[in-house]
Amino acid sequence: MSKQLTPNLCLTAAYYVHLYDHLESYNIKNGHDPALVEAAKLACDKLNKYYPKSDGLVYIVGVVLNPRLKFEWHSQVGFKEMVPKYRRMITDLWKKEYKPQNGQMSVD
Repeated sequence: MSKQLTPNLCLTAAYYVHLYDHLESYNIKNGHDPALVEAAKLACDKLNKYYPKSDGLVYIVGVVLNPRLKFEWHSQVGFKEMVPKYRRMITDLWKKEYKPQNGQMSVD
């Protein structure tokens, strides 16, 4: 998954999804060793601790502002129902922090 010129912050959630998919493929039914299955379960438990933190606004904005991902990525990985909420969060942030006030244009 390493790409030298790809920004990583916007892909954090994608990394988590990839890790979950990989770890969840280890199970007894697929003939994996019980110790390996247990290790994969513990790794999933560890991811469960950190994954919710990737739902923060900075990660959402990072994904949405990436021209290759935008809101489309959320739909593709099963978060389609979250798109309206994320859109609202980003719009509120823009209005509060970045929208020019009183018709003034910022040249910063």
